[in-house]
Amino acid sequence: MKLLFLSFTILFNLSSFAASISLSPFEMKLDIQKGFTLTGEVELACRYEKFVFGDSAQFETFYQKPVPLNIKVERGVGSDFNRVLITNKQELYFEYDELFKFGEECRASFKVHFISKDYSLGHTIHPEKPVTFTLWKGFYDYQEGDQVYDLEKMRRYLHNTTYSFPIDKRPKDFFLIRILQDGKEASTSPWVQKAYKDPITGRPRKP
Repeated sequence: MKLLFLSFTILFNLSSFAASISLSPFEMKLDIQKGFTLTGEVELACRYEKFVFGDSAQFETFYQKPVPLNIKVERGVGSDFNRVLITNKQELYFEYDELFKFGEECRASFKVHFISKDYSLGHTIHPEKPVTFTLWKGFYDYQEGDQVYDLEKMRRYLHNTTYSFPIDKRPKDFFLIRILQDGKEASTSPWVQKAYKDPITGRPRKP
């Protein structure tokens, strides 16, 4: 009897309902200092926890192909900033519904790159690579069950806000470029970049 109960318990734990994530169409606007451009994408993913002996959890993850965000520069805001419209025009959906799995979870994530048109890194194996700041959120926000992504998680970074890029030209060999959101340190990786000067001209290298 105990063996039958144990078998039933294991079977019940291994089988579960589907987990899914959906993301509604949206439109967001932000201001960005001239000299920088944007690219972005959203990605949906689901995972399940493997049955293993021991205390450490192991997961297998399945990804939907990332969907590029539509980026449109609408108009200039004064002489120093552009207004940027960011849209996702379709509802996105992804699920995991295989039987005999447990710990099924899904998440939505987004990634946005702020890319300089005028400054390259000037070092590493790709010195022409532009100075870039990356905002990426949600890659570990897995939740069980059917869920609708809360767009406020994006709006706090991408709607009714302003990104600026102050440059410190005082160092001898490089420029220090920062990214600020509404005048405060932005939640990007990194938020400070070095653009090394051309040793001959003393000016920044172009991407």
